[in-house]
Amino acid sequence: MLELGKVTAVMDDNVQVQFKRTSACDKCRACSIDQGGKVSITLKNDLGAKVGDIVEVEIWEKAVTLSYLIVFGIPLVMLLLGIILASVARFNELYSIITAASSLGFGFLIVFIIDKIIGKNQRFAPKIIKVFNQNSQISEELKNDRTK
Repeated sequence: MLELGKVTAVMDDNVQVQFKRTSACDKCRACSIDQGGKVSITLKNDLGAKVGDIVEVEIWEKAVTLSYLIVFGIPLVMLLLGIILASVARFNELYSIITAASSLGFGFLIVFIIDKIIGKNQRFAPKIIKVFNQNSQISEELKNDRTK
């Protein structure tokens, strides 16, 4: 998914990029939404963008889908495995609840570990692929429409 955004701040090797909220934002959640309802994200500034520049950002859609699968799927599967284990072992209610809750907690631990591993992989991170400086050929209409 490609989005145009406006650089609002430069911090060391990173930039804060603000986007116009689109319908895709409801499904994605890769960015944060500020109090004004604008979508913003902090990105690595490999291309030397400056405040006011319009940038084209690539967000890998499969990474978003994979993230949902990991965050929701693994704990759910672990919870179900805990319930099945408690049922097969014929635990009483208290031990069944403890087993299911422990399995769920273990699922969240797995997600935490996977997050640390994937977080280091730049393939999953959104990245700036093009910078349009304030004097570039990109039309004013496009700048104003896509970055409000």
